[in-house]
Amino acid sequence: MLRFSLLTLLVLTPACFANAQVPVTTSTSSPTSSAPAPDLSKIDIPTVPFCDLVSHADKYDNQIVRTQAIIYYGFEASVLYHVGCDRFDTWAAYDSSYDGKTQQGKRLFKMLTKGNSGDYNSAQVTVVGRFLGKKQVAFRVKDKTYYTGYGHMNMFDSQLTIMRLDDVTPTPREARR
Repeated sequence: MLRFSLLTLLVLTPACFANAQVPVTTSTSSPTSSAPAPDLSKIDIPTVPFCDLVSHADKYDNQIVRTQAIIYYGFEASVLYHVGCDRFDTWAAYDSSYDGKTQQGKRLFKMLTKGNSGDYNSAQVTVVGRFLGKKQVAFRVKDKTYYTGYGHMNMFDSQLTIMRLDDVTPTPREARR
């Protein structure tokens, strides 16, 4: 029975990756109450340097922004960072409106999934997405509030939910981790 289960897993796993639309899955800790994506062609989207975004998280909380960063992807990792601000704490998730079948989406998927399944890959991206900079309330007990973060094991202080890719390029050598 164990052999049959392992064989089934080995046969079905490549099919799951072949049909994947986005390079990574959205964390189960992502808030479910975020607003639906607006028509991005009809709104003025501010461009915010990534370091400003993470340094002033309260100012940009729940806003749609454009920023440039490095996306780092691998086992239990889907993270945005920028070498200039040396912050490795923003989880990268994908909005339901994200279209991974665009030219940029396919390019990102290829860059992030190259190599073996245990490899960690990265790409430099210019993204448009909703930034979530405030920690989520997990629960309250009497007069004490407990918060949770984003992403894998809720360990990230903020999240950028990607709605659109404007540019994807290989990670510059000096920016690789």
